[in-house]
Amino acid sequence: MNFYATSDKWSIECDYVNQLWSYGYIGFAMYYYWYLKNFVKTINLDKKYVALFAAFLFEGLLYNITFNWMLFLIISIFLLSQSKINIFKIDESMSNGR
Repeated sequence: MNFYATSDKWSIECDYVNQLWSYGYIGFAMYYYWYLKNFVKTINLDKKYVALFAAFLFEGLLYNITFNWMLFLIISIFLLSQSKINIFKIDESMSNGR
């Protein structure tokens, strides 16, 4: 039907396959090692992160969700968790003057 005749880029509708296709075996392994390592660190901060990242991982199975803005969100969450800032309790910490 020639829907994407003028499109330069396309992606596979699965994050895992798209990461593997885009970055190869080593890039795929490094990305998910980094992702899971930081995911485990966030669990120590708050158990709610399990639901958040489980949803991201499940959605990635069914659709390509790791676009640039989503990757920026994930990186931001990981950076905040390294500083012990819990995104689920930001309102509480702001009202306490922290």
